[in-house]
Amino acid sequence: MVLITKTRYEYFQEYLNLLDKVEEGIAVVDWSYQEKNYHSGDKILQDLFEALGPFKKSIHTMQYLFSYDKKMEEHLNNFQLIEQQVSHLRVIFHNEEEKTRFIHEFFSPAYKKWKKQVCRQLLVYIKN
Repeated sequence: MVLITKTRYEYFQEYLNLLDKVEEGIAVVDWSYQEKNYHSGDKILQDLFEALGPFKKSIHTMQYLFSYDKKMEEHLNNFQLIEQQVSHLRVIFHNEEEKTRFIHEFFSPAYKKWKKQVCRQLLVYIKN
């Protein structure tokens, strides 16, 4: 069993909440595009891009805190795959239907998979 401090426990809880908020944002973007409300989807997507800066910093903090846990560190490193997908959104898609398909079929599922892996590993520490 791994014991963590109260401060780390609270940080991990906040991190889980942050992961949920990002997922909610992606879901709203996905829904907006599915409903062909591209203007709202683009605005929310832009907000998500801006939020990824601080989110990336939190990833670095988590990597530091879990430097002893190779499995967790690997999951956190996989965030780079999500970042690569986000960069595709910014430069590749000029067609709204292609962007919609990319968000719905690739970006959203990739984030959900990554989040599930990180949460599963993180919950081991929180539940102890």
